[in-house]
Amino acid sequence: MFLFWLELVIIGVLLLLFVSQVFLPLWRNTPIFPLFRRERKLEAEIAEVKQQGLEADLKKELQRLKRGRVNRGETPGKVSRLPGVKKDNE
Repeated sequence: MFLFWLELVIIGVLLLLFVSQVFLPLWRNTPIFPLFRRERKLEAEIAEVKQQGLEADLKKELQRLKRGRVNRGETPGKVSRLPGVKKDNE
């Protein structure tokens, strides 16, 4: 009787593995055996690190620009006109 239940459990586990690792990925048109793929997790980590680096660079650039405006005596809300840039009606 024990072997019968053990056999049913093993068949259930194998069926679950087949469905989750082969059938569903094929249905969704994704690579099979996602259990063994670490690519997505690593790609997500790489994207997160790149995003954090980009945000840090932009914050540094923003601080540099703010310091430049204060040093020139401009008000923070005022946008200065760049030299050589003409208005549309000029």
